[in-house]
Amino acid sequence: MKYRPDIDGLRAIAILFVLFFHGGFKLFPSGFIGVDIFFVISGFLITSLIYGALQTNSFSLSEFYTRRLWRLQPAFLCLIVVTALLALWFYLPEDLVKYFKSARKTSLFISNNFFERVTNDYFSPSNNQLPLLHTWSLSIEWQCYLLLPVALYALYKVFAKRFFTLIIYILMALFFVFALYGSAHYSSQSYYRLISRIFEFLAGACVAVNANHKSYNKYSLNLIAISAVIVLFYIATRDHISEGFPNWYAFLLCLATAVLIASGQSNPQPVITRWLSIKPLVF
Repeated sequence: MKYRPDIDGLRAIAILFVLFFHGGFKLFPSGFIGVDIFFVISGFLITSLIYGALQTNSFSLSEFYTRRLWRLQPAFLCLIVVTALLALWFYLPEDLVKYFKSARKTSLFISNNFFERVTNDYFSPSNNQLPLLHTWSLSIEWQCYLLLPVALYALYKVFAKRFFTLIIYILMALFFVFALYGSAHYSSQSYYRLISRIFEFLAGACVAVNANHKSYNKYSLNLIAISAVIVLFYIATRDHISEGFPNWYAFLLCLATAVLIASGQSNPQPVITRWLSIKPLVF
């Protein structure tokens, strides 16, 4: 797969959203949406790798999982060790026990389920005392890594190319309905749940399986790409969208992210793609 610097630039925006949100900056009160941008990007990249390998009959599950482990585990293990040492130094016994419970669940990639049980909701101020709370998203990533390759492989083998793309779109819509149901009936718990996040990965997957390099009118393409960026920043600056998240706001930001990813592989590339590819942002 060809390297896309604009995707790293989009990652940078997502990271800045999250950092500003957790830093308490009022400019981006909903900067937590950076995580959702990451999920769409992950869905696109993983599906692109898997789909390309399936088309050339070279896909290997063991190779896929090995590459994911080597990519993520070194930093993850460093995180666990450093936070464990800090917890041993600073925490009282009761808090220390709770920390090591979270560390155990994190190492098993089910910390999202653990934090769903022990917190009232993700946005509670008391959650600042949980140093591994942010690993809920890594657990979601790994759960998706375990399921998505197997699902894509099975769908491709059963339906081949004929209905494969259509089924991915249908699954994305179906899981978005599940997310809306969770938003309405389990508003505080749905934030952590894999079933509420699958549609975000599939939004990226839709771009990957429908990749093309057609030529478009550059003015229309620039207008669409700029509108997508405006949508991301608009949602990040809104107050009070966290209730029942992921919700319709999540759908809009996933659509905007998917548009930016898709526009980056169009011809000609929109000016936004070039802006996202500038070296300081990519760095």
